[in-house]
Amino acid sequence: MLIGKRGAAATAISTATADRIVVRGRDLAADLMGSTSFTDFYFLLATGRAPTAEQSFFLDLALVSLAEHGLTRTRFRAPSRRAFWAAARWCSARRTWRAR
Repeated sequence: MLIGKRGAAATAISTATADRIVVRGRDLAADLMGSTSFTDFYFLLATGRAPTAEQSFFLDLALVSLAEHGLTRTRFRAPSRRAFWAAARWCSARRTWRAR
């Protein structure tokens, strides 16, 4: 039974040769390492584009809320309502984001 397409596997996420790794069309060593944050790189991997400042900010909040629980298999899921409201209070206190 065949599952998936016939032929060689292909992906738009990354490619590698003996001297270069390209992630979403950007050279890993030349374009990303040292100039891109982990949060922005994670967003690029997931969506294929660079995040806006607001998207980067909220993804960073979500990643921090995941790390607060520890790096266990059962903790990698959507952030809890408690974490969301904690982030909302943090933003509100600093007036860095407002609901539109």
